[in-house]
Amino acid sequence: MKYSVYKYLDYRALIKGGIGDLKARYGKSISYKNLADYCHVQKTYLSKVLNHHGNLTQDQLFLACEYLQLGQEQADYTLLLHSFEGTKISKRKEKLRQEIGSRQRMAKKSEIHMETNIVQTNDIRLTAYFLNPDLQLVHLFLTIKKYRKNLGLIEATLGLSSELLGEYLKILEDMNLIRLVRKEYKALDHNLHLPQGSSVFPAYRTMMKLKGLEKLKHTQEDMYSLGVFLSCSSETKEYIHNQFLAFLSDIKKRVDLDKPEEVYQLGFDLLKWS
Repeated sequence: MKYSVYKYLDYRALIKGGIGDLKARYGKSISYKNLADYCHVQKTYLSKVLNHHGNLTQDQLFLACEYLQLGQEQADYTLLLHSFEGTKISKRKEKLRQEIGSRQRMAKKSEIHMETNIVQTNDIRLTAYFLNPDLQLVHLFLTIKKYRKNLGLIEATLGLSSELLGEYLKILEDMNLIRLVRKEYKALDHNLHLPQGSSVFPAYRTMMKLKGLEKLKHTQEDMYSLGVFLSCSSETKEYIHNQFLAFLSDIKKRVDLDKPEEVYQLGFDLLKWS
């Protein structure tokens, strides 16, 4: 699912967004008439609901979530919005508000959108992996045929000695991230992700930025880099955040289906200065 339910605070807007997403993917087979039929309501009544002149029941909304192909957590969030709107008890409304905020914050964690293999860093070898950009790069280079067949290209590109590359290969092999098959190293898992809450993350972020700056300093080829200061409202900041998460989800799907040819570095920062 390409759109994020968590950017919505109104279940009606969420339904409209879901219909738009499904239409873009499946075409004319998706319609408000079909949604109404699926929820066992008249199309005219559904139209009134979506224009804030009525309300779906929880059962009807449950069926709407099925039609929109929402996962369990996304459907639960949608029903949470419905409960928040319907309750007249102030204490319950505040509790639901906090729960909605909590779900939104959880959804902003990039590992949810990227669907990667989240690793735990209580293993000293994984800690070493994430604190050494060269080790990660060697691992990624081995996903590309021309580098697997000629390890000297990796040495030349990263400026590594044969001895150091051999050491890195041994570490990756011990971690079961690569395997030697018919005299050629094969990458077994290159889809690792370090959660932001990890104690290693601050040092990892620093090392990645330094590696990127080192690359920028020595090359101008095949490069795109952008850094800006901007002033905007908190709503626009949230929009930027959500757009980036949607972007991550989209490119992740494309990368998974792609045939690797080169290794790139992607970085994004959204920092508050005021």
